[in-house]
Amino acid sequence: MSAIIYYGLRFLALLIILIVIYLLAAFLLPMISVDAEPVTDTKNKTAYLDGNGVHVDLIFPAVELDPGFLDSITVSPDTKYVAFGWGDQGFYLNTPTWGELKFSTAFVAAFLKSPTAMHLTDHFSTQDDWRVLSLTETQQQELLDYLKTGFARDESGRIRLIPDAGYGEHDRFYHGTGHYHAFNTCNTWVNNGLKKIGLRTAIWAVQEDGILRYFPKLGEATPEDPR
Repeated sequence: MSAIIYYGLRFLALLIILIVIYLLAAFLLPMISVDAEPVTDTKNKTAYLDGNGVHVDLIFPAVELDPGFLDSITVSPDTKYVAFGWGDQGFYLNTPTWGELKFSTAFVAAFLKSPTAMHLTDHFSTQDDWRVLSLTETQQQELLDYLKTGFARDESGRIRLIPDAGYGEHDRFYHGTGHYHAFNTCNTWVNNGLKKIGLRTAIWAVQEDGILRYFPKLGEATPEDPR
């Protein structure tokens, strides 16, 4: 056996082992939660989570967003809620539906250093399958501050719109900060924000269920049993 074949097989075996470890971590770690930090203030604010089967968005009532920020993200006056998602720019822009997903797009997103984007969607009413975040005023502001760090800004501090990008007339894309990869996905971005403000959620999550399982659906009293 030539050295090239020998080392090639060893590399392939190592790659398979790493993939298996990653998949096991993606399945098991969401079952381990970080405890909620105790709060003394009243939880009188509400935000939401929404999943599309793969990706989770953070959703805020438009009235809870400060006017300057609302103007910078061009929200129409009749918008009631704004959904925010962070992710790989190429994946977002080149994969409007899962049927159009290409291996090259997924590979670049997972393994190569590539630009990111913020995806914003206007909503005009709540949806029954949204998950509820009960927050104090401080937690709400901290979560808003966190999501604002996902926007790239120009030298004047203005949020940078990606022109002619969107899936419909009620959504748009902006340049994002940071880099997406297999260990820092769209859902880990959301999960990190929830951990940052002291909510009970998964210790690490790349799948949407790893996050949504910890929060009740709209109208439910308690979340699904995450065990």
